Amino acid sequence: MELSLKTPPGEVLAAFLEQNRARWKTNRAFAEELGKSEVWLSRLLRGGQCSPKAAIQIHVLSAGQVPGSVMRPDLWREPSAVPTPKAG
Repeated sequence: MELSLKTPPGEVLAAFLEQNRARWKTNRAFAEELGKSEVWLSRLLRGGQCSPKAAIQIHVLSAGQVPGSVMRPDLWREPSAVPTPKAG
């Protein structure tokens, strides 16, 4: 999916999940890996907003394919601005 500022975050995340069904067979599996519920993920996919912490978790879990800057453009203008844990 081509990312743009006009693409709703839920659509970006939904496309990512569809492309990665081999890893996460269900939305519930992805939500559980984030420590969230399937209901929480469903709300996010329908246009809800996630916390900054959840945006960073999604950014890291998706290896940047769903940037925190897409999930929370009010906080970060580009993917490189998203604070991520340093590998160490």
